[in-house]
Amino acid sequence: MSPRTSRLVLKDSGDSEFLSLSFDGRNARIKLRFSSTDDIVELIVATNRVATRMSKTDERASRTCYVEVRRVHGNLGTENGRYVPSQDFAKMMKEERECFNFAYGHKESETLGILRLVGSVQLLSCLIESDEAVTLQGAGTLEFLQS
Repeated sequence: MSPRTSRLVLKDSGDSEFLSLSFDGRNARIKLRFSSTDDIVELIVATNRVATRMSKTDERASRTCYVEVRRVHGNLGTENGRYVPSQDFAKMMKEERECFNFAYGHKESETLGILRLVGSVQLLSCLIESDEAVTLQGAGTLEFLQS
């Protein structure tokens, strides 16, 4: 992933079905079924921050999503070399909705992003500190496309 790219989408993840999540405090294991290939894959994400916004319904439509990474740089302000919340309340609330608040206090020099499962709502978000924080088990390769 290029550090200049602010939004990347995982190849073949469009209309994927989110199957499960497990989190042990260090790694999130996310199972997906790629609709384009019907393959079940598992993303292993080295992270210490995970947020979910799952619907109470178990309908497949509520679990349909794609995987993207949003870069923190350019989406948050900085002060003294660290990411800080916006002074504007509306912008700060948008940062929270998009889980950029996970990066508050982190050094700007760190490579940070938010890995997100996005459907009709943002299903899941994880703070990642590097591109190597995400690995793929199962069919296919881990390839992000600029969008």
